[in-house]
Amino acid sequence: MSTRDASVAGYCDGVKGDSVRGWAWRPEFPDEPVEIEMVVDGVVVAKTVADLYRPDLRAVGIGHGRYGWRFALELPAGASGPREVIIRERDGEPLANGVLQVSVDPPNHDAQNAEFQAFVSSVLNSGPLALHGVRDAETKLNFLLYCPVPMTSHALGAPQYSYAFVMKAFAPLLARLGRIHMILDPAAEADRLYESLAEQGEASVLLSFAPPHHTVLGLRCPTIPVIAWEFPTIPSRVWDGDRRHDWRFVLRQTGRAITLSQFAADAIRAAMGADFPVVAVPAPVWDRTAAALPVEAPPKAASLSVDGFVFDTRGRSFPPAAATPPLPDPDRRSTEMASETTLSGVVFTAVFSPKDGRKNWPDIVTAFVTAHRDHPDATLVLKMVGADAGLWWWELHDVLGRLPAFECRLVVLNGYLDDDAYRVLIEASHWAVNASRAEGLCLPLVEFMCAGRPAIAPLHTAMLDYITPFNALIVESDEEYCGWPHDPLNEMTTTRRRVSWSSLIEAFSKGYQIARDKQELYASLSKASQDAMHVFCSDDAVAARLDAFLGLNLGRGREVISPSPLLMSTAA
Repeated sequence: MSTRDASVAGYCDGVKGDSVRGWAWRPEFPDEPVEIEMVVDGVVVAKTVADLYRPDLRAVGIGHGRYGWRFALELPAGASGPREVIIRERDGEPLANGVLQVSVDPPNHDAQNAEFQAFVSSVLNSGPLALHGVRDAETKLNFLLYCPVPMTSHALGAPQYSYAFVMKAFAPLLARLGRIHMILDPAAEADRLYESLAEQGEASVLLSFAPPHHTVLGLRCPTIPVIAWEFPTIPSRVWDGDRRHDWRFVLRQTGRAITLSQFAADAIRAAMGADFPVVAVPAPVWDRTAAALPVEAPPKAASLSVDGFVFDTRGRSFPPAAATPPLPDPDRRSTEMASETTLSGVVFTAVFSPKDGRKNWPDIVTAFVTAHRDHPDATLVLKMVGADAGLWWWELHDVLGRLPAFECRLVVLNGYLDDDAYRVLIEASHWAVNASRAEGLCLPLVEFMCAGRPAIAPLHTAMLDYITPFNALIVESDEEYCGWPHDPLNEMTTTRRRVSWSSLIEAFSKGYQIARDKQELYASLSKASQDAMHVFCSDDAVAARLDAFLGLNLGRGREVISPSPLLMSTAA
């Protein structure tokens, strides 16, 4: 029997928001994906392959589960009444429930607004951003900055919390290039400010530091989302009745985007087309991190204070049958848990939010202890972003209780570090550690490398832009299926990277040997870290990319140092 002769089993789940989806497979040929097509009023309008992973299918024994399909339901306007939509095997019969009557969506009045359409057209079909009026060296430029996540202590570790830090990193550079205005409510503030400044002959652009589904649309003020993204595909369907969850809908209206990595820019181009205006621009942190930090091995010991508490394994035991002790009482932490510590020996440091499942911190702990169980001078520092110790306390005790006795030291900093304390932590560290499954940028890793602290990290997602064998010990990883982090169904629609635990152990061992016994090699890795970061995220390097993308005319009437030729050759 040939593949085409085998019967197809499947089902159309119906219309969900602005997409139609379902599944299809041939039980006789479970490894051969079925070709599916969508027919509207007798005309084939789209084709796809049923190869999306569906855990619900796998759970009921339907092969390996990779039989899902989805079509964007973009029906042509111009006629009233329902349309007949048929979902079928290519040139074959409709799937079960595959004949639908679908009405055309009501018109989008914002998109039909002539002025708004003119703006979108000018952005999509021109080079520099179409700002109000004629942009020249004398025209004042205003950056309206918005982030939906406030930079407050209780927001640390919350979803998208890092966008506030990214906006903070961009603000000093943008203040050099124009004038910045922080806004809290774009719908209420952006157009009013835009129109007021336009009356004075000044140009404005709103930079929305947020995922596209949090971007405010329909504004007269030109709006550009600044996006941190760590997956090879972007969300392409509607959830909860909000069309912004389909990022393509948002990007069609903003007309362009800024991403923090080339990996994210490639994901957007894959969805929007190779000509879609998107540029990879990292957060400019070099000029505010690298200054005055020495490119040399850290001092023998360093003390720092935490506005919170320090958990230290030194002097503690973790028998496997022992109950986890209760969390320290916030009102009694001064007596139960220290708020100061001294770091010495070879120090490996990881900074992350324990709320973020990508960060894979238990693997860091177990690999470190496995590599250094007999090394009392090896220290792993975990700086937990966010003050809720309950996010890691029980899991850490469970992990340590499963490990053999060890002499190395683990220090957890739970609480806020001010700028001085954070600098001490960087200075005391030999290595910045990352074992993440995916990264949109990883600001802490970039900051440590700006200060000449080489990395132990995988080479994937955003880290492809700045991690090399010359400035890091590379941890191996491979691809695995996962869902987009805010997908309520958690469907396996994209991929991330699975970090090799044995490779992480090897990197920890090698890092210890280099820091102790190979000073010249460590100095070379350290200098390579700083050199790479200077090219990658200095103010002048980032300004050059923004200039090329937005048409800021920095070369006319503004003093900006020319960027490195290496940067110019790799600019998106």
